[in-house]
Amino acid sequence: IKSSKAKRMGLVDSLVKPLGPGLKSPEENTLQYLEEVAVQTAKSLASGSLKPDRSHSWANMKDLQYKITTDTNFGRNFVFKKAKETVMKKTGGLYP
Repeated sequence: IKSSKAKRMGLVDSLVKPLGPGLKSPEENTLQYLEEVAVQTAKSLASGSLKPDRSHSWANMKDLQYKITTDTNFGRNFVFKKAKETVMKKTGGLYP
């Protein structure tokens, strides 16, 4: 999963862009910067000054999926159609 999509999905809370060359190689600069950001974020979370955004959590996504498949005619028909296709495929069409 790309980083921007992971952020939209709620898998990560923030993104750190890679740094270019400086006195050290780009990889070393990026790693040092990433460590600094991680420590600062951990301190902010511990002190309570930073609150993580959990509005797009997986639980909310599953609730939405459940509502769509059970509360709408389209969702129910889709689920039953797929179930019937699976049963017919596994039984070779010998199920009433």
